[in-house]
Amino acid sequence: MAVNPITKSSLGFHSANFSGKVRLMTQSQNKTLTLTADDARNLQSEITELLAKIVSLENAPVESQENVVVNMDGGRF
Repeated sequence: MAVNPITKSSLGFHSANFSGKVRLMTQSQNKTLTLTADDARNLQSEITELLAKIVSLENAPVESQENVVVNMDGGRF
């Protein structure tokens, strides 16, 4: 099973929004980040969905792996 890296486009809307807020906070050297209650609930919902997907992937049967056969001879010396 191939593992896809997490990219900005693969994040949910609320996760990407949170990531953008953290980036702005870091760039402006602020020390606090405030979320509205709706933003916090939406982010929590996305995190819960992501964790559920991780658990389902961990419990999914592993696809059959391709066997690779390598034949070697001594060649000529």
